[in-house]
Amino acid sequence: MDIPLHSFPTTRISSHGADKNFPLTTDVYKLDRPYSPPWMKVVSRAKEQFLATGCALITNFLREEILNELRRETLRFEKKTCSSKIPFSPYPPYIPSIDQTLPQDHPEKHIGQRSNRFVPYDELPQRSLLRELYEWDKMTIFVNACLGCKQITPLESSQSACVLSLQAEGESMDWHFDGHQYTVTLLIQAPLMGGEFEYVPFIRSPGAPNFSGIKAVLDGNVQKVIRMPFSSGDLVIFEGHNSLHRTTATRGPIWRQVALLSYVDNTSLSY
Repeated sequence: MDIPLHSFPTTRISSHGADKNFPLTTDVYKLDRPYSPPWMKVVSRAKEQFLATGCALITNFLREEILNELRRETLRFEKKTCSSKIPFSPYPPYIPSIDQTLPQDHPEKHIGQRSNRFVPYDELPQRSLLRELYEWDKMTIFVNACLGCKQITPLESSQSACVLSLQAEGESMDWHFDGHQYTVTLLIQAPLMGGEFEYVPFIRSPGAPNFSGIKAVLDGNVQKVIRMPFSSGDLVIFEGHNSLHRTTATRGPIWRQVALLSYVDNTSLSY
């Protein structure tokens, strides 16, 4: 069965003639001017998308020259990383369940596979453009507003606060939930084919684990799966703790390069 493409806006916004005062993001979003009319416009649109689908797509987020520099930074890691196929559970901490009291086909005993490569936060250069974006206070203000949260903060983790996820040809990341609430995904480089982001929004919630619905997706039912098209330089704000998601295998010689910026609020996660 074909997976439907969600009707996210796909109009590209040109960054030509952008203000040079802040060198990272395109001027159309005015990230350096919180609560200005252009800023409020994109926040309103992103918040509406997020509430409806669990995901907000912001196109052409980075300047082209910054995107090219990020690709050069990331290319260095391509040569240092190695791929291995790792057994993978959908549930954090992602190690396969050994609870023998559960039925064999229970989602918590499901064993998938991941073969993508991660570069942890503490291995990013101190002067990295990616670090600059993640640690910029106005970036946090922007994400906070798009989510409609009272207060979110960058994740305090030397490993997973802000990471690079790299996929060479044939590599993928199977269905899973995130161990924190919110992830901001920045697509640095799209592969020639494949490497598609697919998700099922809000498939579970506190007190409602919905194992039957999760099992259906793990078994191949794509009826509620959304495949979201996004391009190099686009930003995606995503609630990954309750939305099952995966990245399909890439095809072709160009690697998929993605930055994952993680944020948390004051909510205690017990599941």
